[in-house]
Amino acid sequence: MEVRPMHNEFALGVALFLVLLLGLSGCNLFKEPEQPIEAPTDPLSELILGNTTFAFNLYQSLKAARENIIFSPYSISLAMAMAYAGAKEETEKQMQEVMHFTLPQEELHATFHQLNYKLVTRGQGSGGGESSPSKLNIASSFWGQVGHPFLQEFLDTLEENYGGVRFVDFAKAPENSRRLINEWVSEQTNGKIQDFLPPGSITPSIRVVLTTALYFSAKWIYQFYPQATFNEEFYLLDNRTVSVPMMHQCKVFRYAEDSDCQVIELLYGRPYDPQKPEEQPLPEFSMVIILPQRGMFEKVEASLNGRRITELLKSLKDQKVLLTMPKFSYECEYFLNEYLAALGMSDPFLQSKADFSGMDGARDIWLGDVRHKAFISVDEYGTEAAATTLILLPTAPPPEKIKVMTINRPFVFLIRDLDTGTILFVGRVLDPTKSS
Repeated sequence: MEVRPMHNEFALGVALFLVLLLGLSGCNLFKEPEQPIEAPTDPLSELILGNTTFAFNLYQSLKAARENIIFSPYSISLAMAMAYAGAKEETEKQMQEVMHFTLPQEELHATFHQLNYKLVTRGQGSGGGESSPSKLNIASSFWGQVGHPFLQEFLDTLEENYGGVRFVDFAKAPENSRRLINEWVSEQTNGKIQDFLPPGSITPSIRVVLTTALYFSAKWIYQFYPQATFNEEFYLLDNRTVSVPMMHQCKVFRYAEDSDCQVIELLYGRPYDPQKPEEQPLPEFSMVIILPQRGMFEKVEASLNGRRITELLKSLKDQKVLLTMPKFSYECEYFLNEYLAALGMSDPFLQSKADFSGMDGARDIWLGDVRHKAFISVDEYGTEAAATTLILLPTAPPPEKIKVMTINRPFVFLIRDLDTGTILFVGRVLDPTKSS
């Protein structure tokens, strides 16, 4: 994992997902299922439910490595949906089951288009424009071998629902193709991910590269005072301690607790001005933090799935909380082939079994590298949010009703869109002093 310096002005989250699809060298170069929490009432709800289920299935696969985690399940689902548009037979079935794509092909892609539109228009409610405290950019692109006989129906599906369709010459100019893709990645992530594809990673046998990029930055509605940040102990899973900058504030948050964990939701948006409460726009994003009770991290982590997350979110209520939490920033990079195969999606990675004939009419394309890279930075000024449309503080409860939440041990978090419930990022912090 590569270490990168992070911003210290507001919260940042960036994710990049890339799928390399290989082709036969002889190609023509000229021209565990969960029960639903509740039945979805429309295609959009069904898509989001499936994406959430996949998000925590993947989290459970990634957690084996004893390190911090950050990934964007939405970015991954979006890129895999583009590949799914060309999948047939058993390849299509395996992708459908692992990704929880329950809608028919045509409806799935149209619904992703609808959801993308809802998400990329965020920021207007927080003031809009370049100065908006909440920014979300989602971009996807198909990079195909120039001259390869891709089916027009497949290209039309991508163009209509996912955006850019571009052609480059992997066969004759692999390094130039790599440079073009890296430039696109840098532009879409506001320069936060540079040189994602290293030299030699693009070979002449590649026929398709699918990329999705997600850039998110936001400020807290209720910011922490830097003067109230002090170094304190953070307890690691092995009971060793590290000294980290801890932020403090006492506000009314959305909060819940049970015998296993505490949960809090912090809002992103325009920083709250008590002198102008009537001008406060509604929040659009939030960060939810799940803090297991001491000695219960593994138990709580193992229980996290779509159903459990939904239950925790529904239990949140306004509560005054004395909150202590660490500043942190780190980056992760994953090769997801083995994780997706372990979840049941093995055929798409095998040249002898993959069937992406919906792309070009032949069974000569299969999944190569599936890469994902993400980073996050959280400080006094940004990151976190809440799932409530009412952001004004209610009357403070009596002092004895104040809850204390001290995040001085490993925790899990997610960043989500409040309107649709789409989960943009999922992560865990085992050691906030680590930057990768």
